[in-house]
Amino acid sequence: MIVSEKSPPTDAPSPAGPAAWREANRQLLAKALGEWCFEAMLKPVETGDGGYRVELDSGVGYSFAATPGAFGWLKVDPSSITRTAAGMLGNEIGEPALDALRFLVDSASTLGADASTLATYLTELSATLAADAARLAYDSSDSVETVSDLRQLGHAELECRMTGHNWLVANKGRVGFSASDVARYAPESRQPVRLWWVAVQRGLAEFRGTPELSERQILATELDEQTRAEFATTLTDQSLDPDGYVWMPVHPWQWDHAAQVLHAADVAQQRIVPLGESPDAYLPGQSIRTMANIGSPTRHDVKLPLKILNTLVWRGIPPHCTAGAPVVTQWLRGMLDTDPYLAGETRTVFLGEVA
Repeated sequence: MIVSEKSPPTDAPSPAGPAAWREANRQLLAKALGEWCFEAMLKPVETGDGGYRVELDSGVGYSFAATPGAFGWLKVDPSSITRTAAGMLGNEIGEPALDALRFLVDSASTLGADASTLATYLTELSATLAADAARLAYDSSDSVETVSDLRQLGHAELECRMTGHNWLVANKGRVGFSASDVARYAPESRQPVRLWWVAVQRGLAEFRGTPELSERQILATELDEQTRAEFATTLTDQSLDPDGYVWMPVHPWQWDHAAQVLHAADVAQQRIVPLGESPDAYLPGQSIRTMANIGSPTRHDVKLPLKILNTLVWRGIPPHCTAGAPVVTQWLRGMLDTDPYLAGETRTVFLGEVA
């Protein structure tokens, strides 16, 4: 069964115009300069009065103003960055730096990036710029929210307002997502998502949980009685035993773009059976694959694999990590319960992966 494609949501951030695109480039370029200098990938030279200059192997130079921070980190002023390169007559020409992608190409040799790595990173950087520019345009519209507005929001809604990872430069690459996918599933789009559920034959899947949670308890917690009955009927109508399957949620994008393709044989032979959508609405967090239930907030957050590349990492979930997570969670909780410093003074909270 194929999940039908829906039109892109109309209230999500739209593609940005020139002003937002320039500002997104300025901000990302400042971030890249600061981070790559901190990581000693680039070597800034002080020019006086808070100014710095980076010379690249390509013959291009970048000058900027920055405020030194802890451990040698530089907070770069986005409006101060200029790019200088040799002109046709051999003279040096300087201009405001407004192109983060050009900066990456300029610095590729200095960074030690080969052609393949550069191509992948350009893709991630371009997607990050598109998302940042759309967010800037959206936030500058009449829908801008005040600090007082933000204080009224829950954790899931606040995550959707965050600008992304503080230090990772290309933090919204999401290679594999289309523009419509970003509008539908990215946290900054603030669009509720309903999860797709499937039944997976035992032997192909198994349940693991902390000692206090059984498989039946999890299903009773996460799905209301009517939904459980409908899912069971979906199986019995096909002469299949509901108890012979592990029921699990799947991200709707993953089901449509990966699961039905990679597991086509299992779907065809009813080793994997689609059950349908659950009624609760979820919001994606900054990691994209962790979903917070806003329809029934007392229910668990759900972490789901996605076959996308983000921050140079494929966002799947290895089976050994999934199977071992409840055991590790139980061990950490036991350590917390017996450590007065963690429990009392620091008030540490272990979220844990319970099932």
